[in-house]
Amino acid sequence: MATGLSELDIRRIDDVYGIIIAVRRAIDIHSPRYRDTEDFQNQREIINDFESLRFTLRALRSRSRLNEANTGFLLSEAKLYLDKVVSNPSMERFAGARYRPIPRNPQAAPNQLIFELEGQESSNFDALQRCRDIIESMLEDSPDEVRFSSSVLRSIIPEQKIAPTRFEIVGDKIKVCKDSSLPREGSEEIAAISREEAIAQNDHIVTSLDNSNCHPVLRKAFAGLGDKLRSNANAIRVGMEMITCEALLSQFSNEIPDGVVGLMIGHLRSISMIIGQYEDWRTFCENAIEADLDSGAQGILAHAAEEIAATLERNPGLSDPDVPKTLLFLKECINNPKMAVSRTGYAALATIENLISAIYTYAKDFINDTVRHSIKTASIALGGVVGLASLGLLGAELIAPVANLAQGGQWVIELVKVLKAP
Repeated sequence: MATGLSELDIRRIDDVYGIIIAVRRAIDIHSPRYRDTEDFQNQREIINDFESLRFTLRALRSRSRLNEANTGFLLSEAKLYLDKVVSNPSMERFAGARYRPIPRNPQAAPNQLIFELEGQESSNFDALQRCRDIIESMLEDSPDEVRFSSSVLRSIIPEQKIAPTRFEIVGDKIKVCKDSSLPREGSEEIAAISREEAIAQNDHIVTSLDNSNCHPVLRKAFAGLGDKLRSNANAIRVGMEMITCEALLSQFSNEIPDGVVGLMIGHLRSISMIIGQYEDWRTFCENAIEADLDSGAQGILAHAAEEIAATLERNPGLSDPDVPKTLLFLKECINNPKMAVSRTGYAALATIENLISAIYTYAKDFINDTVRHSIKTASIALGGVVGLASLGLLGAELIAPVANLAQGGQWVIELVKVLKAP
């Protein structure tokens, strides 16, 4: 598959990537000590942009997941994030410092650009400016013309993924699908009995917590797990609730009698065995393990979930309340350090992909070239197909830097490229 980049271009992207990592490290070293300061909040914006830039560059370096059709889009995204970093006023405290590269493996190929920057005693700003010049020159050479048609849009949008949540749109309003999981063939009766027993055991645990001095959030988590079991929610959503309970039990176990802690641990193990009988949970876990989502990627996904949820809360006519609640639940899963495992990040990525897929599956037949141009500038508050499509574009842009790190996520990049083409 053609990448749209020459061998020289790939080496130049590697050079830029190394510089970005070094400047990001300098920012980490000089970070403000206190989280409640304005400097800390401003720096957080810079770090988010650096992480988006880093993952965009990673996508360009990953030849197996890159094709000529999206090279220009990724280069444009890289330039966008570079521009945001360089123009951020809070960069002034770091920009003037001397650029210091990260020590390289002696056996690695020499990096001519880094040698030049060192020889000239360049500043961090000089280094970032050189990176921007390189990306701009590559953009000028990138043939990335896009012709839009609704058939192109239909060819891009996939079916929704196996994830904690799938969505549907009824009357221009997003709703959470009430889907359930099917156990392996032949184990239906055992699965049903096991679920009923788990519900009874969970109710007993919640009652025990009511009579203890435990933190209310732990009691709320187990009550939520019981609700998911009782409503016959899909196995993946039950699994995510189980992970939440495991993390909170680890955090607050010293507030609960040892006997109750043992009961809760045994209960959660039983839940794990129950959902293990469902094919979609096993497939979800396998896909999560294969996804290349490190802490930086998970931070981007947590930010995306929060931004989309906040947008929906400001525009309640676009969705049922369960939709932003679902996204905020996934954000909290990622932000809890005891839950920051591959499954939590992948759950957010797959769920946001499903939201975008649901929107454009619903809207694709209404979108012509005129509507497409409206989507790029229209307010989401307009509602209707244009408001939904604008929301979908927002979500796609937020997760685009990390979308191709999981199998089947390349379509998000293609979608943004098609919708934002001139």
